[in-house]
Amino acid sequence: MEASLLFEAPRVGDLYGKRYSLDSPEVTLGRDSTMDIQVQSPFLDVSGEHCILYRQNGSLLLMDCSKMGTFLNGERAISRVYIHLRHGDRLTFGDHLQAKVIIRKGLLGKLKSFFD
Repeated sequence: MEASLLFEAPRVGDLYGKRYSLDSPEVTLGRDSTMDIQVQSPFLDVSGEHCILYRQNGSLLLMDCSKMGTFLNGERAISRVYIHLRHGDRLTFGDHLQAKVIIRKGLLGKLKSFFD
């Protein structure tokens, strides 16, 4: 399985249009400088350690660690609870920062990555 986050909105800051691989067993996202995906200003509604994305047994999971909220397809995630992510899910971190979950499984994922 190959998984990534594609940042789609808003069109400000240095994350817009970037795609981040989620191939590690754990990927952290937040404003803190120790995060794997570091969110810069102007996204002050993103916490220092906002969320963690986990790969486990062929699945992609998200855990919200923030006070500002992480939203999955418009619904607020329950803090400190694992949520199963699927291809095409939309994540919102805080009020504005949005990303799309991309998951490719099997041979199709390998071929697509070869041509990307």
